[in-house]
Amino acid sequence: MSASTPTYDGRRPWEHELPDALELRLVPGSPPRLVVVGEVDLATCARFERGVADACRSSDRLVVDLTGLTFISSAGIGTLYRHSEKLSSVLVAETSLILRALGYAGFTGLVPVIPAG
Repeated sequence: MSASTPTYDGRRPWEHELPDALELRLVPGSPPRLVVVGEVDLATCARFERGVADACRSSDRLVVDLTGLTFISSAGIGTLYRHSEKLSSVLVAETSLILRALGYAGFTGLVPVIPAG
């Protein structure tokens, strides 16, 4: 194999996420708040799932702050559905497409979705 030929590391193409595409930060509090910044798409949804699952395991209730999110795929919305019993609320930017996507998916009737800012 030549030096210019990329090596195959066993991951599928969508498992190669961009390092800065998604930031997750758990802010302590009662309840704790998971701050999500960037995009939840095919490349980052597994990391989003792990982050939400880990945060839900650490507390009985969780606020998910999506005010810094610019895109959420159906897989990301599915993650929120799977963990909805632990979510006390979801914060979204008031004029964001995220708010509209959660509404179309019926999520706003399941967990309080609070427009912020």
